[in-house]
Amino acid sequence: MSKGEWVPDREFRAARNMKQCFVMDVPEDCNDDDVKAAVSGVESLKWKDRDGWSGKGFLTFGNDEDAKAAGAKGTFTVKGKSCTIEWCGQRELEHKEKDQKQCFVSGLPDCDAAEIEAAIAGAEEIKFPGKSDRTDKGFVVFATAEAAKAAAASGSFTVNGTECFIEYVPERVNTWLPTREFRAQRDQKQCVVNGLPEDSTDEQVVEAFSNFTIENMKWQDRDGWSGKGFLTFSTVEEAKEAATMKTFDIAGTECTVAWCGGNTGGKGGKGGRGGRGGGRGGGRGRY
Repeated sequence: MSKGEWVPDREFRAARNMKQCFVMDVPEDCNDDDVKAAVSGVESLKWKDRDGWSGKGFLTFGNDEDAKAAGAKGTFTVKGKSCTIEWCGQRELEHKEKDQKQCFVSGLPDCDAAEIEAAIAGAEEIKFPGKSDRTDKGFVVFATAEAAKAAAASGSFTVNGTECFIEYVPERVNTWLPTREFRAQRDQKQCVVNGLPEDSTDEQVVEAFSNFTIENMKWQDRDGWSGKGFLTFSTVEEAKEAATMKTFDIAGTECTVAWCGGNTGGKGGKGGRGGRGGGRGGGRGRY
């Protein structure tokens, strides 16, 4: 990793954790120099003391080897008290081993886990991300890394006549974008709309942009209806062209539209809470 190089958030955290140890039971009356004297190779320390002294914290070393060696000892002594130390990199190795037995699937139709397992040779378990019981994306767990690689080799599979896509997780991780880069690419396909009447519906918005393909709509209604939201189009070109309209009409109310891709320095909007009562309820999602 070179200086100034952007890396995916997960990759950055993994690299950081490989050089860290987690410590517990550190006495409150010691200082950072006491800990550095007791544990060789420590470059920096960070304590979990926001709500008062907890005796817990993270030690960052100059390299993975020093961190691993310190964690292997299991304990160290500061001012006559035995403290616990664990290498954070061990968790990363476990995550890596877990990822090697998984594939990421997308484009799933309305079906159950058993139907997905039946469509993918060697699949042992299906896991859907988030709190929702169902989504069009998920993870397939296999018994071995070889089985996962073999399943992903084709790139797709079919469930109930619908073509779905499958990727080997370790290879997919390498394609993840840093958060800032991801947001920049997302904004290129988005437009912000303002001035929508509260009794408007998602269907009316789709009709107003009938010459374009809207993939997703998100409204800033967390604190009550604001008349503002974000439309995600199928391509950057569509988003740009839609923005040239500048205004559009919803039930006699003039609303405005602007391309998000030209506002690289602004903050992203807050996501809405989902459907409101009245006209807008139930209209979320893809079109």
